[in-house]
Amino acid sequence: MNTSPWHFPRADFARSVLTLLMDGPIQGVSLFGPRRMGKTQFLLNDLAPLAERKRHRAVYVSFMQTGAPLALTLFELDLALKHRKLGRRLNARPGELKARFSLKAPVGPGELTVDLGQSPRELPGDQLLALDALLGALADPGHPTLIMLDEFQELADTENAELVAALRTALDKRRDGLRAIFTGSSVDGLNRVFSTRSAPFFRFATPVDLPPLGEDFVDHQLKAFGEISKRMLDREKADEVFERFERNPLIFQRWLMMLAVRPDLDEDGTLELVRAALAEELGFEAIWLKLSPGQRIVARLLAQRVEQVYGEEGRDAIATLTGGASLQTSEIQAALRRLRRLDVVDRWDKDWRISDPLIEAWIKERPAEELRL
Repeated sequence: MNTSPWHFPRADFARSVLTLLMDGPIQGVSLFGPRRMGKTQFLLNDLAPLAERKRHRAVYVSFMQTGAPLALTLFELDLALKHRKLGRRLNARPGELKARFSLKAPVGPGELTVDLGQSPRELPGDQLLALDALLGALADPGHPTLIMLDEFQELADTENAELVAALRTALDKRRDGLRAIFTGSSVDGLNRVFSTRSAPFFRFATPVDLPPLGEDFVDHQLKAFGEISKRMLDREKADEVFERFERNPLIFQRWLMMLAVRPDLDEDGTLELVRAALAEELGFEAIWLKLSPGQRIVARLLAQRVEQVYGEEGRDAIATLTGGASLQTSEIQAALRRLRRLDVVDRWDKDWRISDPLIEAWIKERPAEELRL
């Protein structure tokens, strides 16, 4: 689906996931990966095209940027029934997605009006019936339809409980005709969906992790850079940049793209421009300004991967950052709660981590004067 020379295909991983879903005993897979590490690109450009080549319909729904997840899900399911190929739907979607649209009932007469501006509590219950009917129309026991639910942890809040329960019921009723993959960038959020005993999707999906990018990714990106710029880039420098930012593909690709279009800039100068542009684009400075010095220090400890935040290692790191000052345990706990509310940190296997690799790298490079108590 993606013909860009920058796209790095994860063909082997796509085949293993699709085989697990279509030929294995399971109906669902939950895919975890940190933010901006390529989960969405994998779904749209690797997994969906492979599924469609094998005659499975693919449906994509992202819950990251909508306040009306049920209405959006209905829209995407309805669009999937009208357009066979996902690529055509994605191209058509911006023009067709309106604040309000009418949805013809999949079975029987009548029409249902869906308002994308409605909050979940305002949505009429009939839309849950429409959800069930649309999934029923998409189900295909011969070639099961692949439902891809991106950033599914966004539905973990109680206000989306009816939608989550309805999705589980609809999938259970059509085990032969539907398969689902749920992605998430929050371990804690996914655990609330799939590991909480009282949750509708408790143990529904088999967890898999997005494989880390390695040397083959760097090789692919440098090849794309060479084809576009007609220049060679020092491999050692490329590896240094890739490792410096925790092997994050976004900042690495942005760096190469800017080098390709701005040959007047050197590697380090280009990297600084990219980092500043991403920090502004993603609002890092605005988040940082909301934090107290103590909260910034705790964020810095996590960015530096200090394992014992409350222990001796944490105390030593705080003293180094502050010039000898310390934080009480209660202050660290309060800082973690604040950082979590701002979506800066998350729980990873019972440990606290910065939730976004890009802001993690940005926090690590904040000057010492911004960390003084």
